[in-house]
Amino acid sequence: MATINSARKEKQKQIQQETFGLLLLSVRLSLIRRGERLLASKGFDINFTQFRVMRALSQAQHMSATELARSVEHDGGALTRLIDRLQEKGYVGRRPNTIDRRGIEVFMTDAGKSVWESMQGCVHEVNAEVLAALDDTEQKQLFDMMHRIRDRLDQPAK
Repeated sequence: MATINSARKEKQKQIQQETFGLLLLSVRLSLIRRGERLLASKGFDINFTQFRVMRALSQAQHMSATELARSVEHDGGALTRLIDRLQEKGYVGRRPNTIDRRGIEVFMTDAGKSVWESMQGCVHEVNAEVLAALDDTEQKQLFDMMHRIRDRLDQPAK
């Protein structure tokens, strides 16, 4: 009997973990769609992946293509096409890497920096809209719990 209860608890635990992961994925996708719709409604011709590249570049003066691919968790070939599109829009540029001339550095142009700054209002608007469902205490609790979960997942598996 104890073995059956233990097996049931383990199965229930697995279902909860799968459901938690799927819920996080669903929330992430909904947030991305909401953000992309808002950006489009404000006249920004940019998708979420391009947004992530610009975010990474806004936090560094420049990055190698390899560093940038790693930063946004994208494969190199797809990233090259993505950078091409951002470069066509005038948001990013490429130049030879000053340390390793075999590589290139990607950087945000002045136009890209201006667009990035303009998009920040959309980021704040989406965050405010999403979090409006929670009061201040619930928001703090949510962030605290999410940080604890992230920190736990960043620890080596036992």
